[in-house]
Amino acid sequence: LRKFLTPEFFEEASGIQTQLGGTLRDCINIGLSNGNLPVGVHACDEEAYRSYAGLFDKIISDTNKDFGVDSLHRHEKAKKHIKVDNTNPDSKIHVGNSIFCYRNLKGARFSPSAKTQDFQ
Repeated sequence: LRKFLTPEFFEEASGIQTQLGGTLRDCINIGLSNGNLPVGVHACDEEAYRSYAGLFDKIISDTNKDFGVDSLHRHEKAKKHIKVDNTNPDSKIHVGNSIFCYRNLKGARFSPSAKTQDFQ
């Protein structure tokens, strides 16, 4: 957050609100509350990436050297495109996995600006 958020951008973007009511403050609150985080910015909704592009584009470019702001995610679900090595072929126990889809929730508020009813 300290690396990319300038006073000028903060002043310029503070008056912008997304259609779902998200604000720049929603996006940066985690970083303001926890100054030890490596980035400290979370999009409040899908539109935040465009509304606050002056901040998000810099962060995405800096933290994803091989995946720029204009890159597209692959949407192919075919098994042949999913490459996972079996790290424990003799075991019948599934240890666990995680899938993150923060940028895929069109029309939904993300946790920084979500309201109680959004979680129900």
